[in-house]
Amino acid sequence: MHNKIFNTALLISSLISVVSCRKDISLEPIFFQPATFTTEGQLVNQLVGTYAPLQQDVMYGQGMWGYLEAGADESFRNGTSATTILTELYNITNAESNVANHWRQLYNGVERANVIIDGASRVDMDTAKRNNIVGQAKFLRAFYYFILQSRYGGVEGVPLKKQLSTEMGTNFNIPRTPGKEVYDYIIREMTEAEMLVPPITAPQSWQSTAPTPTVVSRSAIQAMLARVCLMAAGEPIKDNARFAQAMEWSRKLINSGLHQLNTVSLEVGTPAYARVFINNMQNNVKDRNTTEGIWDAAFLSKSNATGSFANTGYLVTQALGAIMGVYCPDATSTSVIGFGSGTYRVHNRLYRLYQPGDLRRDWAIAPYVYKANASTVRYNHLTVTFTGGGGSGASATAFVNSAGAITQVVIDQPGTGYTSAPTISFTGFATNNTTTPIGSGATATATVSGGRITAINVTQGGT
Repeated sequence: MHNKIFNTALLISSLISVVSCRKDISLEPIFFQPATFTTEGQLVNQLVGTYAPLQQDVMYGQGMWGYLEAGADESFRNGTSATTILTELYNITNAESNVANHWRQLYNGVERANVIIDGASRVDMDTAKRNNIVGQAKFLRAFYYFILQSRYGGVEGVPLKKQLSTEMGTNFNIPRTPGKEVYDYIIREMTEAEMLVPPITAPQSWQSTAPTPTVVSRSAIQAMLARVCLMAAGEPIKDNARFAQAMEWSRKLINSGLHQLNTVSLEVGTPAYARVFINNMQNNVKDRNTTEGIWDAAFLSKSNATGSFANTGYLVTQALGAIMGVYCPDATSTSVIGFGSGTYRVHNRLYRLYQPGDLRRDWAIAPYVYKANASTVRYNHLTVTFTGGGGSGASATAFVNSAGAITQVVIDQPGTGYTSAPTISFTGFATNNTTTPIGSGATATATVSGGRITAINVTQGGT
């Protein structure tokens, strides 16, 4: 992702010592080759590299929302590996490689931003372009520190490394900076960056493409400042004055008039809410959507010849769509573009928080599994029908397991006027078939009280 010249900017997280194998390396000073820039293109390439940590597996590829933070009250990981369900098992130790890699990637981003901020003034280029690049670098450095401080800092804080590794000599033991000072630094840096970068509606000066939410803009900085101020105001720092600042930054973003929730769908038959998901999965190339979208981590499409997706035959845009998406392990032919492990799943509590008819649910939470083997098919949707009983208005949601059996029927609306228990029947359809019903043998009974259905008991799960 970088030009080769930038590979000489060795990071604090990956120190390299070049010595003879016959020498006592403990006696050799660590050597850093400074990075120098002579052209605008080199500076831009370094900026691209400063964004790169966002895409890494331990960052927004999976770790930041997955094995480092999933496994709470809302979700779980469908697996048994102790190294990938850390929060659920409460088994994170100081030897955990995923945590170490997360820490390392954040300081990678910090060092790459330091290199830009140090060298940009020496490049002969347009002042507005330079300010834009420096502004993005300052924000990204502050953002990486925000993640470090909010995840690892507490009152004690984290090491605040503002100098280049080339200027540190041989002593790399940086002490922690107290948490409040770290937050003060983050907010100050983001505030300075906010006026250096253009609005989200302006294309980047070195690009011919339209604006995109994958590049830091003034809106992104304003929105993040509101979040950072809230974190600084809360536990454990309790800098209460930051509450008012969070409100100020929120109002500034809102009053810009540049953002609103989507009201127009991107594809026929989909709700406007789905536009964010469709746009994101297509790398913002179909619809750059800078109204609801404020800042995205960019994952470029690529055909993986090597790496973790080698030999799958799939075009991989990002891990998010595969490991949080619809489970489809039978799509193994190279003529089929698509694969999903369905690794991360939600608990029923979160699923049931969505009210009946809420079109956001099935986009935010896939309620079914696609699998060609009929013995393990899940329903795309399942209709619950109430017949008789003298009342009306009852509705319910049926839950099925991986074998296609109904395990639970949850009452969405209890209805009114029921004098006796209505008869319950089910009609289900396969994932890619909405005309031929499948599934049979499921039965359930209802309990009525006060004219309302108060409970549903599954007596036969069916197939």
